[in-house]
Amino acid sequence: RVGIASSSPYARLSIHANSGTAGGALFVVGSSTAAESMPLFTILNSGNVGIGTTSPSVKLEVAGTGEVIRVGDSTNGTAYQSFSGGRGFVGYDTGNNFVVQGGNTKGILFNVNNSVFGSGAAMAITSSANVGIGTTTPTSLLSVASSTLTGTTGLFSVGTTTSIFNILANGNVGIG
Repeated sequence: RVGIASSSPYARLSIHANSGTAGGALFVVGSSTAAESMPLFTILNSGNVGIGTTSPSVKLEVAGTGEVIRVGDSTNGTAYQSFSGGRGFVGYDTGNNFVVQGGNTKGILFNVNNSVFGSGAAMAITSSANVGIGTTTPTSLLSVASSTLTGTTGLFSVGTTTSIFNILANGNVGIG
């Protein structure tokens, strides 16, 4: 066993941070042709890991341009990411369909126009497959609601270039 800054390594290679700041680099892998400011892989004393960054601010941070993360391969096999022990999944299935899936008894929320995670709900799909637009608690297969629309403002419409079926916020229905 080899220990760096340790007289009793607990693995084949143990690196210990005995000095320096809590956020300082513990381990860095870089290119022999790149400058110090362009690391390939960094582990900070805090345990944060960075790929393409020297200062990861979360447990895993990947910095770069273009495609920076790829999950799966080019075969027709299933590949996905699981979140919080199966509470949700993102990936693709054997038919190459992109899948967003709530875990057992979990629905899916689509949030917009808000920089706070979990805020700004615009659409929901419940675990019983009810869809809500403007509501997170749809009571039928499709529920459309608005707390801001009033009167003759359109709540729901069907048509191509002009509406042929309308439901207004005041409850009036128009056909034609």
